[in-house]
Amino acid sequence: MNHTLGKRYLLDLTWWMIAIMGVLNLIFGIIIMTFGSLRQEKNVRLFDTENICFICGLEKNLFDKKSDTGDGFKTHVKYEHHMWNYLYFFIYLWEQDKDDDDGLEWFVRFLS
Repeated sequence: MNHTLGKRYLLDLTWWMIAIMGVLNLIFGIIIMTFGSLRQEKNVRLFDTENICFICGLEKNLFDKKSDTGDGFKTHVKYEHHMWNYLYFFIYLWEQDKDDDDGLEWFVRFLS
């Protein structure tokens, strides 16, 4: 039997190249879609961080419309719902004995 490289070899090589290219395109498509969805989630998170109050969940434009100076959201976040004050309150609750809780402290401790 005489083995020669001929038309069959070229056909097999072409088939495997097409199959490999198809599989690679599927893999690259999945990777690109994953990065796109991660970018979209990041943009939504960034929008929520900059335009929605962390504590009450109200939007920025609501506070800016009600404010005379136009920076109502900054004032609200800085003075009315300063997130670090809430963190300090939780730390205070963790350090405090449960038997010394008043009504509000018990309620917050019960929910968290």
